[in-house]
Amino acid sequence: MVIDVPSICGEDLISREAGRKIRELILAHWNEPTIELHFNGRLIGSVSFFDEAIGLLMKRDGKVLDEVRKKLKFPDLLKEDRALLSHTVAARIKEQEAASKK
Repeated sequence: MVIDVPSICGEDLISREAGRKIRELILAHWNEPTIELHFNGRLIGSVSFFDEAIGLLMKRDGKVLDEVRKKLKFPDLLKEDRALLSHTVAARIKEQEAASKK
């Protein structure tokens, strides 16, 4: 399954609303072997977008990091955005770890 992020979100590639659209598509196709998110060379530069689209898969939708890593592919994600995505996922993992210690 391929999700063309700019064609889904239009010019809005930074908001939580745009991220929610992508997360809902990911969840609708979760049974696919892999889901590729294509950004077509566009810089996202938004923690809000990545948190809503990817981070909340773990927090709200009960997905674990290993299955997210295996399922989601980002073949053309720019280096700057990859760093933002990694930061966002790491923050959600720390959140989950802290909650499980309580």
